[in-house]
Amino acid sequence: MGTRGLREPWTKIKGAAAGLVLFALFLLNAAALAVTSAHAVGVGPEAAGAFSDRYPVEIPVKNIEQVRMLETFNIDVDGVALADGPDRPGTVSAYVNETERATLQSVGYTVTPVPNQAKEMWEQVYRQWEAEGALDPATVKPNKDATWTRWYSYPELTTELQQFAAANPALVQLVNIGNSVLGRPVWFVKISDNATIEENEPEFKFSSSLHGDEVTGMELTRRMMHYLIDNYSTDPAIANLVNGAELWFCPMSNPDGMTAGTRYNANGVDLNRNFPDPVSDPNDTTTGREIEVQHLMNFQYPRNFILGANYHSGELVMNLPWDCRTALAPDDALFWQLGIGYSILNPPMYANNTPPFVHGVTNGAAWYVVHGGFQDWSYNWRNELHICIEVSTTKWPAWSLMDTFWNQNRDSMLWYMNRVIATGVKGVVTDTVTGLPIEADVNVTQVNKVIKSDLQVGDYHRLLMPGIYTLTFTKSGYETLTFTGVAVVDGQMTVRGAALQPTSTYALTGAVTAAGTGVPLAATIEARRPGNDQIIGTTQTDPATGQYSLTLVSSMYDVKAIASGYTPLTQPVTLGGPKALNFPLVIDSTDVPPTDTTVARLWLTSSPNPLDRTTSSLRVTFDLVQAGPVSLAIYDVAGRKVRAILAGTPRAAGRGQQELWDGCDAGGRAVEAGTYWIRLEAGNETTSRRVTVVR
Repeated sequence: MGTRGLREPWTKIKGAAAGLVLFALFLLNAAALAVTSAHAVGVGPEAAGAFSDRYPVEIPVKNIEQVRMLETFNIDVDGVALADGPDRPGTVSAYVNETERATLQSVGYTVTPVPNQAKEMWEQVYRQWEAEGALDPATVKPNKDATWTRWYSYPELTTELQQFAAANPALVQLVNIGNSVLGRPVWFVKISDNATIEENEPEFKFSSSLHGDEVTGMELTRRMMHYLIDNYSTDPAIANLVNGAELWFCPMSNPDGMTAGTRYNANGVDLNRNFPDPVSDPNDTTTGREIEVQHLMNFQYPRNFILGANYHSGELVMNLPWDCRTALAPDDALFWQLGIGYSILNPPMYANNTPPFVHGVTNGAAWYVVHGGFQDWSYNWRNELHICIEVSTTKWPAWSLMDTFWNQNRDSMLWYMNRVIATGVKGVVTDTVTGLPIEADVNVTQVNKVIKSDLQVGDYHRLLMPGIYTLTFTKSGYETLTFTGVAVVDGQMTVRGAALQPTSTYALTGAVTAAGTGVPLAATIEARRPGNDQIIGTTQTDPATGQYSLTLVSSMYDVKAIASGYTPLTQPVTLGGPKALNFPLVIDSTDVPPTDTTVARLWLTSSPNPLDRTTSSLRVTFDLVQAGPVSLAIYDVAGRKVRAILAGTPRAAGRGQQELWDGCDAGGRAVEAGTYWIRLEAGNETTSRRVTVVR
């Protein structure tokens, strides 16, 4: 992020006609803007960091209209400072390359290169790292007392985190969520009383340094991790927080950028402009995004973070959603309470009342509009109350200032984390028949922002301001449950569990047989939701009789029968009562042994799916038409290999070959609930199938 900006909302320009009018007004003012081309020493292209040719500049503006026009050029804006409000002159801080600079100057903007102060500080630090052997993991010195006299190098940070986790195995879990472009792990640290167990506890996260040259938050999060562990056994308030919540910390989200002293990742991309965006990119998918962004998204998908923040440097402000639009977020009042609560304990931040900041707090788009930010993705799609915290006016400050920053932020950080166990409503959502946890939608009518209960445990935690609320719990296949008059009291979490009643269910029965002969078949039956192909229910036939029975709620389904060596058959059915549906399957005529060196045809199914790893193992069945080596492995959604079942193992040709997976990783540890992929490789062919683990 960057320097100060505007507070008052402005009217959003809509439509091409309005844009043309605004552009004409801008051109009338352009004559007063001088074009600068001189480069000072240490500025301009030579001030660009690694990976990108963009360098810092300042752009004078007369009013908010000129800021808005600047945003249409997709410039990497870092901050906006208008003197006293939207109609006063000011300055935009940004990063541009020579082409972008020329474009801006051609339409009348003055673009003045300025020193890259973060790069200058990094160069000093880098020389220290080189002199002390801090860049080579083989020469990094152990740091046993968790202190340092200068900024950590990335290898030193890695070593320190590993030592920290090893020294506190009951309370600390270290997780590599995936590697950066250049192969550096992105580390997350979990602190909780049972660090390796998923519990009925709210989840919180602090992350830092999506911009690799903004490092103050890296050190703040590192110090806070040590502070929690160091005081756990002596401070009841710390013990209450650690025992009552799951606290996650990511000190360095962009290790390549930090190592090279640049804002960008190794592909020259601003990671905080690369997430799905509710306005400009409303597709919650990792496809096509930077690898670090993919890791952060995949890490968050199976988790229910209640509250979080990501640290930046360049200003002192709590930057609230939305960044992408001027409309207020559904939780705006709560966001402001959280923002002021953090700021009031940080005197320099609280004193920051330069418009648009109010005691160091602002809505993001009231400062300047950002698309593709971590904050808006987390809130819009993951239902996490997430704030971007600008924690120091200097991006890469001198190490000697870190004690000051720590003293200014420590109490704010503790207060902020404690919100997850402070005021709101919580409970567990279960099935009234089975008692099992349910991932349900939980909506507070007065806020109208849906969150979800956790699939593994069924727990939900909703932060709210004191008041009286209506809660509604919904889940496909279950009756809607509503609670009215739910009182939330300051400093307490109101408990409101929800047992959902399944809607009317009916038995779908039948048999799967070979067409023409009537021979019973061993087959998989899948009931899918028409249109989106979502599997609602699945079962196996009795191989001796070919019969099956599947209990489903009243609805429409596409029911598919799959048997090895036979062409799958899908039939639509509307279930409003008990119904019989038979499947005569035709032999797959393409399933003939090759007569030459043709690669084997592969076929793959798995059951049960979803897998409850506490009661059963996953049976994987495949056909191998041609003998040869076979590899069969389990992968997580990030593409990491979890377990190799077969590793180039020679197998004879044959149908119906089976292997089992017990739901454990290569180390024998039960995997977390979530989505996984089974990948089968033989010859030059690969086939995959998704499986869901529910426990």
